Amino acid sequence: MKYLFLIIFTIIITCCESKKNQPSKLSNNRVEENFEIFLNKFSSDSIFQIQRVKFPLLSKTDDRESGQRDQSIIQQKDWIFSNFTKLKTIPKYVISHKKINTNEYHLIFQIEDTGVNVTYVFKNEQGNWFLILINDDSD
Repeated sequence: MKYLFLIIFTIIITCCESKKNQPSKLSNNRVEENFEIFLNKFSSDSIFQIQRVKFPLLSKTDDRESGQRDQSIIQQKDWIFSNFTKLKTIPKYVISHKKINTNEYHLIFQIEDTGVNVTYVFKNEQGNWFLILINDDSD
């Protein structure tokens, strides 16, 4: 009887532990994509990157002279691959990301002592992350 109890207890513990390590699932049984894993692939794979940008992409820029906020649209044919992984290795380039909520992250790109400050806004749509907006708040 002791052995039976031990076997059942081990099975229960094993099942609970394996569920902790699984990605979270959405209500319709789709797996929600982990942002860190997504960002690594987005930063290094040009084909994946273009698939995960919502085109036409809105880009907002502060015009310091006029005080206005300029907007432009980037079409897929005009997209240039941004290898954030490579940029992290360049001195004075600072790349960080900030979780806004469960469905939004900001990737912040800065260059020290230059005033460059660009935020890439990512949203989770049906379990997958997409770049939906670029905010350039550079000086």
